[in-house]
Amino acid sequence: MPKLKNDASIMPKEKRKTTKPKATAKSSAANFEPQAITVSGSGDMSERVSSTSSRDSKPETHYDALIVTEKPSVAEKVAYALSDSTVAKKRYAGPVSYFIITRDGKRMCVAPAVGHILTLTEKKKNSGYPSFDIGWVESYKVNKKAAFTKDYAESLRFLGKQSNDFIVACDYDIEGSLIGYNILKYLCGSEKGRRMKFSALTKTDLLEAYATLSPQLDYGNIFAGESRHILDWYYGINLSRALMQAIRTGGMYSILSIGRVQGPTLHLMVVKEREIRAFVSTPYWEVVAFYGPAEAAVEFFYEKGKLSAEAEALRLVAIVKQGGIVESVETAQKKIPPLFPFDLTSLQLESFSTFHFPPSKTLRVAQSLYEQSYISYPRTSSQQLPPTLNTRNIISDLSHQPAYSEYASMLISQNRTRPHNGQKTDPAHPAIYPTGIAPKGIDSDQAKLYDLIARRFLATFSEWAERENNKVAVNCSGERFIASATHTTYKGWFAIYAPFLKYEEKYLSGFTQGQPISFTDVQSLAKMTKPPKRYTPASLISELEKLGLGTKSTRSMIIDILHDRGYVRGKSLKVTDLGMSVASVLEKHCPKILDEQMTRDIEAELDRITEGSVDREKIINTGKQLLIEILQSFREHEQAIGSELASTIMNQKSEESHLGKCPACSNGLLKIIELRSRGTQFIGCTNYPNCRNSFPLPKGARVRSAKSACKRCGLPEVVISGFNGKGSEFTKCISPKCNAEAYAQRQKEQGGKT
Repeated sequence: MPKLKNDASIMPKEKRKTTKPKATAKSSAANFEPQAITVSGSGDMSERVSSTSSRDSKPETHYDALIVTEKPSVAEKVAYALSDSTVAKKRYAGPVSYFIITRDGKRMCVAPAVGHILTLTEKKKNSGYPSFDIGWVESYKVNKKAAFTKDYAESLRFLGKQSNDFIVACDYDIEGSLIGYNILKYLCGSEKGRRMKFSALTKTDLLEAYATLSPQLDYGNIFAGESRHILDWYYGINLSRALMQAIRTGGMYSILSIGRVQGPTLHLMVVKEREIRAFVSTPYWEVVAFYGPAEAAVEFFYEKGKLSAEAEALRLVAIVKQGGIVESVETAQKKIPPLFPFDLTSLQLESFSTFHFPPSKTLRVAQSLYEQSYISYPRTSSQQLPPTLNTRNIISDLSHQPAYSEYASMLISQNRTRPHNGQKTDPAHPAIYPTGIAPKGIDSDQAKLYDLIARRFLATFSEWAERENNKVAVNCSGERFIASATHTTYKGWFAIYAPFLKYEEKYLSGFTQGQPISFTDVQSLAKMTKPPKRYTPASLISELEKLGLGTKSTRSMIIDILHDRGYVRGKSLKVTDLGMSVASVLEKHCPKILDEQMTRDIEAELDRITEGSVDREKIINTGKQLLIEILQSFREHEQAIGSELASTIMNQKSEESHLGKCPACSNGLLKIIELRSRGTQFIGCTNYPNCRNSFPLPKGARVRSAKSACKRCGLPEVVISGFNGKGSEFTKCISPKCNAEAYAQRQKEQGGKT
């Protein structure tokens, strides 16, 4: 057996640093007999995916099986977990490596992809619509940003030609299953293989997955995944092209998009924004009576709540100042059950509430913890830990981590190993749980999220907490005022989950029925009604889940796209004038694009493909026909749509690109300038060439005016988003020198090196 530290360490420490490609989307499972997948109008794409590498033509060795994984880091873990002896690491080209192992006397190769290394594209390029003639091809052939996938694709083709059998060890969901299937079909020349299913990357889980190999691929997941990709391509590309073509008829160029899920999501936010913009704030009054010393005064509120007239409030104040009698003193005990284990959505909600992590960041960090074997697979809809999971062992392992030792040891001693499960399930994966492996070398964001997951896991096995609610009612000449307070009487699961609890501890004592009360102060508070709150990224994801729009893996991506297109801004998702205009125009001319029910029906049909209860070709053709009808309506109103959107786009671009007066010449204005032909951008002066003042901007990022000035130097600030492919945004001064000085100051204050 290869030398392994323990289950916590599937590979030697020096081998743990691997490339961490971007995460991909996820869902469920089923097994069916293989059948040829045909993309409408695509035919056989083998010519498009053939390799020109000379390494493919002369295979020198032979493997009993090729095990395909979704990521390089996973390939290494699988190799070290399954090998009976020494693991040989071979480099193919550049950063691409694969592993040769022996298992049960068989010589095997473990090789990685980097997520989707094949993509759908048109067989014949064009920029018009409608377009449905598509097929699968290597991603690097159609997208320059995917150039890094070339060596991975060629290595898999090279190794596939030398292998007698194939095992897919990609993530067990519709995306992972499709990734593995496409590699086998288009790179290795086979549509058949076996399937490993696992929810964690520990040695124990991987050995179990290999021992219980499915004799065939999970074709339900595969067919559902491909059908979703085809429909998303049809809708996303064609609708976006139609929208941009309409803009061009209005004399403008702008990158806009709309899609099958993006449209209803935008509409959902626009409806909320209209409510906010239409809201008219009105005055109201609250009467509050205070009892006891100011530093510890008990607040009594008028039982009937808000008052619409100030005169009524003043009348109450006069009455209450005369005092009252304690009419009742009530005490009630309440037991609080432990929280359910995390599914992805609840993890994103809690992470946003606690750490202010955007949902896309939570998913990215969780994926990195999974790939390091510290937590289970995060893309799950389940809030249940199954009986087959050895929870006792995991709790025992956590007891060796100082942060959880006390609570985990207590659970073991009390034999509390049965979780408090929720109702939500997922046929592919359980709720998210820590594997018990102690994290090493993780960054602060990973540490925060791991702590949240570990404490939630332990809390779900703990005892119910108990709270006491106290309520005192005072009668003031027939007008009742109420004081209430709640505090914890038994911590139970609160003890382990304390850092993330949001319960207040308030006490109310010293009151008896019939007791005369003289208030120390009585106030009439004038207030104004407030409009509805906007969606946050987390609350929007929760709402999309309730409505059945999108998938657990794609919902955060949709929000990022809406940000990218300039339809929404800020952490509290405020719809921009452009977003409002796009939705209004589509409502008027092509309302079907924004129809929640249409999208929800398609989602339900796609789920049925996974179950094997519907014909996928029929679902694709039905979705295609609906789209053709939408596009026909769009073309009929193309000119009207373009003219109505053009002015909004021009105004928003102008507002977001202008930064104020140039500090160098005072005659020109600083402006964000894009050179589309070069793919670059910078800040320049409109007084050019008389003034050559300029500031650099990051390539590929989205930049807009922050409408604020730097507190250090007084120069304008900009908001940067999409930097390094990440969905988060941040505000920066336009001066590189000022930013460098600010960074050095922060490092100095933190005791770091500058």
